[in-house]
Amino acid sequence: NGGTVWAVQMAIDNNKQTYLFEQDIKEWLRWDWHSKNFIRYTGYCPTLTRDFAGIGTRAITDDGLQAIINVYEKTFK
Repeated sequence: NGGTVWAVQMAIDNNKQTYLFEQDIKEWLRWDWHSKNFIRYTGYCPTLTRDFAGIGTRAITDDGLQAIINVYEKTFK
């Protein structure tokens, strides 16, 4: 429910690479086109594309904030 789910679904519907950080399990997930489901991302964290869209929650945890920091550091180092 909520705007985050709508935004993620819109990305999937438009065939965009879609990743999410699941705060409950503290892991990155990616949308898998074959299984039509999110699966564990095997990399440390994804790299941002030039035209990425960052969508988030109002209830971010310390782990969620660290995940954002990690993505930016990986992308822009």
